[in-house]
Amino acid sequence: DDLARLTAVRRLRPDAWLMVDADGAWDADRLHVMLPILHAHGVRMLEQPLPRARSAALAALPRPFPIIADLTYEQSTDLGRLGDRYDGINLSLDAVGGLTAALGIMEQAGQRGLAVLLDSPPATALSCAPALRAWRRSASAVALGRTTPTVPIATNSGGSRPGRPQPDTAARSSI
Repeated sequence: DDLARLTAVRRLRPDAWLMVDADGAWDADRLHVMLPILHAHGVRMLEQPLPRARSAALAALPRPFPIIADLTYEQSTDLGRLGDRYDGINLSLDAVGGLTAALGIMEQAGQRGLAVLLDSPPATALSCAPALRAWRRSASAVALGRTTPTVPIATNSGGSRPGRPQPDTAARSSI
């Protein structure tokens, strides 16, 4: 049960920065029910709430926090369409074809005002090091390494997107 897990985590760690990954398992009705619940529990970001085929519903959806897409290699050439639906992308080096592809995607995302969450599983922290170095010099938005105990999260310096929440610049991950 999603609510029971969320309540348990918040009870045990009231200070934790929380991000939820629905992995495309919700429908639009479930999303509308969960958004205020997630917000009430202090969730700061939501990843891939709807299946890709139904993500058009996100375009006009008011949201209390950023919603990001789990980016795949196939989607990496269509950031414009994603920008109408999402506030950012979860960029995994392995999923998009490696470091060179990731650097290009980070640049394109920054130009479109999309947040970039830099993810690393199943990669090692060492394999993500070049991307983290490039991210620090870029205008990309979010870095959150699951293999690193504490990584800063920053907002896109390219400007905010009208009507869309931005990631919290003061937040830190403890995953």
